[in-house]
Amino acid sequence: MNKIKDFYVLRYSIVKEEPVLIETPALPEVKGNTILSALLQSHQWEARGIIYQFIGFSKETIDDSDFYVGKIAKLKTTQLGVKVSEDIVEKETDDWKAIILIIDTKNQFIFARKNSSFGDVSHICKSIQNGINEVVTPEYNHKVFVEPVPSKGKFWEIVNNSEKIYRVELVMISPNIMETDKRARDALEDLKNLFNQDTTVIEMKNDAGELIIPHDPIDMYIEYIEEGEGKWELITDYNKTNRKKKFNSDGTPEVLDIEHVDKYHEEPMDKRQLELYEIKISRTNQFLLKVKDYIEDKVRKP
Repeated sequence: MNKIKDFYVLRYSIVKEEPVLIETPALPEVKGNTILSALLQSHQWEARGIIYQFIGFSKETIDDSDFYVGKIAKLKTTQLGVKVSEDIVEKETDDWKAIILIIDTKNQFIFARKNSSFGDVSHICKSIQNGINEVVTPEYNHKVFVEPVPSKGKFWEIVNNSEKIYRVELVMISPNIMETDKRARDALEDLKNLFNQDTTVIEMKNDAGELIIPHDPIDMYIEYIEEGEGKWELITDYNKTNRKKKFNSDGTPEVLDIEHVDKYHEEPMDKRQLELYEIKISRTNQFLLKVKDYIEDKVRKP
């Protein structure tokens, strides 16, 4: 039986670069649409000797919600054994790895299909971010940050199950998404006005493991991060093991299980058939309605 499920939940922020060296156009009315020029032009770029490309993006509309569905792909080479006469020789051939992306530009969500052959969630975020910024930064003089949305409550679960806390680091992107925690947003906006920073980093350490993490005011920053506007890292003796262990929000990304079972196509598929099937299903109303329901539940109500 064929089914697709498990998408990483990511969020992207768009932050103005300074100083403005040339005159650039205003951002689109829907700020999240800023990234569309990179997606719809099928932008191709290179990073560390590997070629990447956005492929096949198109708009799908469900009720009053627009989604952009396509893929990010990267090109590797692989060695294949080829029989030649009475011998087997290795032949180098292209090997594209791709994952489906479903993008909601209104609320600045990206849903990325889990696929270990492409890379982990950190690699997926960095790849998307690099490709978008190659187009967006020179065009609009803005920088895009892509981060996984951390599993809600995981930070405090680790803190509450640790006797010793050695280090905590909170990295927050300058205010960007409107429904994030208002107190944290206001505090970071004040800092942005003073220092014009892209990110704010709060780091606290205690070599003896006697760090205190007060719920107030730390929780407002954790809530801000849990909306997809940053990341956190902890070093503790989780479960009181007397051994230091590092945890971070990238290691606990939220995953949306959008299971779709197609009872009409139960026959086995080869790799190419399965890829075509998955992108087709990802564009269907039934599938995208599940994404829409998640977003409506996730977005903070005014």
